[in-house]
Amino acid sequence: MIFNFFKYIIFFYSFNFLFTYEINDTLYTENENYNHNTKANLIPNYNENVSFKNEYLGKTQRFFINYQLSYLNSLHTSIVFSPMYIYKKNRFKINIDYLFNTDTTTQIKNDWDNFMSLIEKIEFMNVSLFKDRLNFNIGQLRNISFGHGYLVSNYGNNFNYPTKRDVGFNANIKNKNNSIALNFFGSSIKDLSNNGGLIGAHLSVLISNSLPIKFGIGYISDLNQFISNENILSSLSKRQISGIEFDIEFPILDRIDLIGEFSTLKFPETRYYQRTDDSQFTNDKKSRDGSWGMLFPAIKYSKKNNKIQIGLNYNSSIHTPHFFNELYDFEKVRYREYDIMQNETLFSSESEILENYQTISDSLIILLPKDLYSMINGYENIYQTYGISLSSFYEFNSNTNLSLDYSNFIYLDESSQNSPFHSFSIKFNGKLSLFFFDSNFNLYLNKDFLNQKEFSNNEESTMFGANIEFLISKNFSIFYDLKNTFYDNNYDGIVDNNKLINIGVKLKY
Repeated sequence: MIFNFFKYIIFFYSFNFLFTYEINDTLYTENENYNHNTKANLIPNYNENVSFKNEYLGKTQRFFINYQLSYLNSLHTSIVFSPMYIYKKNRFKINIDYLFNTDTTTQIKNDWDNFMSLIEKIEFMNVSLFKDRLNFNIGQLRNISFGHGYLVSNYGNNFNYPTKRDVGFNANIKNKNNSIALNFFGSSIKDLSNNGGLIGAHLSVLISNSLPIKFGIGYISDLNQFISNENILSSLSKRQISGIEFDIEFPILDRIDLIGEFSTLKFPETRYYQRTDDSQFTNDKKSRDGSWGMLFPAIKYSKKNNKIQIGLNYNSSIHTPHFFNELYDFEKVRYREYDIMQNETLFSSESEILENYQTISDSLIILLPKDLYSMINGYENIYQTYGISLSSFYEFNSNTNLSLDYSNFIYLDESSQNSPFHSFSIKFNGKLSLFFFDSNFNLYLNKDFLNQKEFSNNEESTMFGANIEFLISKNFSIFYDLKNTFYDNNYDGIVDNNKLINIGVKLKY
């Protein structure tokens, strides 16, 4: 099976990672500055003779112009002016774009209606104060995780760009010796102004150097999962879901830490589900007001900029690990065609819940939040699950890196006929010499918490793509982007492949 193959690959990758390094007596800290040792590479540095002087955000370049041809359900061209300002560690960049030959059917439109439309064109604004003890950022968010990622994992707010643009904020505050750190973020300034959006905060505390135990606590809440869909719900216009996590980290050996995380989700309504092991329905109905899961015991091995994290996980029934992840904005609401009266005849409690999410225009189309979707997809984890989680980041050389995340979840109840659940993410970034030109490339694939039988299906739990930029000269490059995201873009209950293709040229001054 494909997942058995993945397990062998992960084992081989992990084994090589752990045993190809020399032993060093210096205790690892993430703030240490190390020089990259190319002799430790598993794969030779095939770019050693390439200088790569043309950095996309080099300090001497202050202005960018992109002209591109794009396809997203229809063809259009656009031009983007991107001025950037840098002063010490403070940076600002805004993308002022204009689309040509657009029509009413395209998902990408010119948007200059109000002041918020201008704010949403900010790519980033980074401010660093008090000797880096306060860092504040506005714009696109990437790779936000709490603790060890079992509740909040690599969240980002602009994976659906340019169809939807969100300008969020995040900040981190730490004391002088870095023993206390507070991080908080908001996914969308626009949504927050309308009592919606995703907000979260995480506090970590290191006890002391003599007792180097680090504790963390995090809170996250989607204030309104239906912030973009209030006009098509028949009865419910607002729904909030929240989560809390506790994490711990303690060094046990040189470069090896013992880690763990416990996370919970609080549902806005009592959730009912069935364990129908036979034809009798007596005592089969179960209910929960929330769910929980944990990653423990787990270890993290770190050296230089490379790390690997592996551990066991255990989850209550109907719990979804890594709930707020890279794909959350696609998964948080799903449109499906579902006949409640026909499918929930014997389950009145489930029927009452689902009826709250029927749309105004069609009673057979329902709008389901992420935590309720398993009620209708036939793969609900109605028993406790256990498994293994792995996360790793590896630098092949100073220009190329690979990150891999994999989780496996198996039912504790042996009588269940359902196959295991999986989550899988891989990213490969780097620079290489291609067609006699220096080039930047990025490849990625995400599949989130789905049943093994669904692995080949492309739903909201899937995203993949690639981009490459050919650096023709110091001030001129050609780029190609391909991104596949999946969601229902026309509210007909059918998942669409929203394929975005960008081909263009970039001038830098």
